[in-house]
Amino acid sequence: MAYRKLAVVLTNTDAAPSRIAEAAAKAFRHRDRLTPLERYLAEGFYYYRAEFDLSKVESAYRSALELDPENYVALNNLALALSTTRRFAEAESLTLRGIAVVPNATLYVNATQAQIAQGKLAEAARTVESFAGKAPQNPLAFYLRAGLAGARRDFDSAEAIVRAEAQLVPDPALQEQTAYVLAHLSLVRGRLADAERHAQTALDLSEQRGLPGSSVGYAVMLSMIELHYRNAPDAARRLVEEALRRHPLASIPAADRPYLLLAWFYAEAGPPERARQLLAEYDATVPDAFRRRQPFRHAAAAAVALAEGRVQDAISGYRAWYADDNCAVCGLFELGRAYERAGERDSALAVYERAVTTPGLVRLFEEAATLGPTYKRLGELYEERGQLDKARDYYGRFVDLWKNADPELQPMVRDVKRRLARLTAEGAK
Repeated sequence: MAYRKLAVVLTNTDAAPSRIAEAAAKAFRHRDRLTPLERYLAEGFYYYRAEFDLSKVESAYRSALELDPENYVALNNLALALSTTRRFAEAESLTLRGIAVVPNATLYVNATQAQIAQGKLAEAARTVESFAGKAPQNPLAFYLRAGLAGARRDFDSAEAIVRAEAQLVPDPALQEQTAYVLAHLSLVRGRLADAERHAQTALDLSEQRGLPGSSVGYAVMLSMIELHYRNAPDAARRLVEEALRRHPLASIPAADRPYLLLAWFYAEAGPPERARQLLAEYDATVPDAFRRRQPFRHAAAAAVALAEGRVQDAISGYRAWYADDNCAVCGLFELGRAYERAGERDSALAVYERAVTTPGLVRLFEEAATLGPTYKRLGELYEERGQLDKARDYYGRFVDLWKNADPELQPMVRDVKRRLARLTAEGAK
């Protein structure tokens, strides 16, 4: 049971996936020494974090609940597994049942996630404040409040909450998570310099914690800012290549290598042949169980397909990414872009609308780089269709979101302001 709990703690502090799986596997290997209830708990976590078989996860935790209907671990982890397949109403029911018995912090997190995913923001707010009232200094209280603010797209409030949390806990894992959140809160509002500073802090902390795969991942995040916002593919590639000189992939445990992020990057920055090579190495090197639990594998393959002009394959890949994940909006911007490449403008418009209207507790991390561009593109598409009220709405949202963006992005903001002023004048005639 100590190995099972070690796997849980490693999961909650964003440790290397290989370490998590190793601890979970040791608990599983010796499960014959456990009581029936403990054995089901060890099996459930193993099947979720090591082998990744959601049907076995669900079976193990339901068996645990047959023995102990009030076991908060089984209630919480079954809810988490159900959320993975977007069965949010069932997940909410389980977490609220658990909270009524043992008000454990993680139950509040998963209850809030399930409620927001269903659009039940008022209920989620009550859940968050109930927990914060019981444990006002718990870092998860700040996390939930910030997540709720982000779900409402009140990014200024979310930032204030995250900064307050950062003063409480000096733990490097939580400091890295804080820097990661602040990087996304900066990026979504077009504050590139702040986003880069926070991402660099997270990178440095991941180095201190001995997480080379995460370090390379942060380098990819920094490189995508160079690529997408500054149109500087050479500078972007230099950032990634420097990270790989520090941490060659062969020096990282296979399960921890950021193959998919790197393939996605090279599909976007070029050359796509390098992206395809990385995907082939991923398939040959990373154990099947780890590949199954990574829906982003579809995104990387879709990005390669789009780079190679296989637009319908890209559409299928982005749709598979969304279908295989439990995220709110991941892949929708990319899917819309692929539909546009295919000349399917109506489909693109519908997908962009879903991207800005689907709720989620951690939606920020899925849309930080795409929310502004999605608002702008929706404004343009509705203007082309003559739906000027909607065009004004989305142009206005874009301007409000990026009103304090860095100077290098302000020419784009001024252009949209001019369009908005012209449409507003036309509407007043």
